[in-house]
Amino acid sequence: MEESLYRKGKYKHMENGEVEMNECMENEIMQQDLEMLVDSDLPITALEGKSVLVTGATGLIGSQMVYLLACYNRMRNLQIHIIAMVRNEEKGKKMFSHLIGRGDVELLVGDINRPVVYSDSVDYIIHGASATSSTYFVSNPVETIYTALDGTSNILKFATEKR
Repeated sequence: MEESLYRKGKYKHMENGEVEMNECMENEIMQQDLEMLVDSDLPITALEGKSVLVTGATGLIGSQMVYLLACYNRMRNLQIHIIAMVRNEEKGKKMFSHLIGRGDVELLVGDINRPVVYSDSVDYIIHGASATSSTYFVSNPVETIYTALDGTSNILKFATEKR
C-alpha cells in the first residue's frame, strides 16, 4: 500500500500550488484507516458523480461516512456530492469546515424528527441519525423509540420524494 498522505504531513501540496487537506486532520490512525479502505476493493464506484445524504453526520458513524466518502473523492476523484445533515450547524462547521472549503461537503441543517427539506437531487441516503445519549435513553425511553421510528419514517418519505 502507498504511504499514507497523512504520514507525509497534514497536507498534500499539489502541482498547481494549492494545498489539499486530508479528511481526519487530527487523527492519523483514522486517516490511515480511511486511506486503507479507499485502497481496498469496496464496490463504491456506483456512487461516482452522485449525491449522498448522510444523516447524523456529526455522530460517530455518520461522521466517518462523510470522511470516507470525502477520502474517495480526494484519492479516486469520484466527485461524490456529500450532503451532511446535522442538527447543530456550529458543530457541523467545526467538524467539516476543511471539507466544505474544498467543496466535498455541503451542510444541511435539520432534525430527522421533522420532514427533511432539501431542494436539490439526492441519489443515495445513509441514515445514521439517532439519539445517542445513554442518560437520555434511560430518562426518555418512549421518546428514544419515537425518534427512531419517526425519524426513519421522515427519511423514507424524503427518499420517496427524491426518487
